[in-house]
Amino acid sequence: MALDKTLESILRGECSHLGSQFISRGASCVAAQPSGRKLFAKIDDAVEQTLGEAESLKAMGSALSSDDDGGAEVRLTPEVHASGKAADGRAYLITDYLELKSSINKAGQKRLGSRLAEMHKKGINQEGRFGFGVATYCGVTRQDNSWNISWPKFWADQRIGDLVRRINAEQNDAELKDLEEQMRSKCVHNLTPSSDDNATR
Repeated sequence: MALDKTLESILRGECSHLGSQFISRGASCVAAQPSGRKLFAKIDDAVEQTLGEAESLKAMGSALSSDDDGGAEVRLTPEVHASGKAADGRAYLITDYLELKSSINKAGQKRLGSRLAEMHKKGINQEGRFGFGVATYCGVTRQDNSWNISWPKFWADQRIGDLVRRINAEQNDAELKDLEEQMRSKCVHNLTPSSDDNATR
């Protein structure tokens, strides 16, 4: 499958440090030549979604860039080499191509959990608010990333609560609403230390 001409031009212009030629390997996989380095490269009409994905990967990479106990960097996210809006109005994203494995051992699961927790601890802006500066998507669902000073409220209102409201707007689901209320009463106050919870109720 031939590379999209616009994407090929972007690769040659913004990723020349990775190779002088770029060959499609299918499914958004591109091989940089002569090194053979694999890249994930896409160009899409879903501009906001693609740009949000790029900024998310950059933020996660920054938050997870610390070394592990052995001094070697643990890569949980691909490095973003280029992203932006092309002249034709489409958005592009070029990253390292990570080979996904079907399973992870217990040590890996523990490490992944601790690094994800660390990432969320750093997921605040300079004013100490939770959210993100651009829109992001979960699949095709646009997420409300408005800044919120309370992590429990952000999680309950702008993640779980927002999804429940969207579902109920399409088809009222009393059982789902009841489960949401149970979640709020049993879980939300455990998401942060009691001092923050008491201050933001």
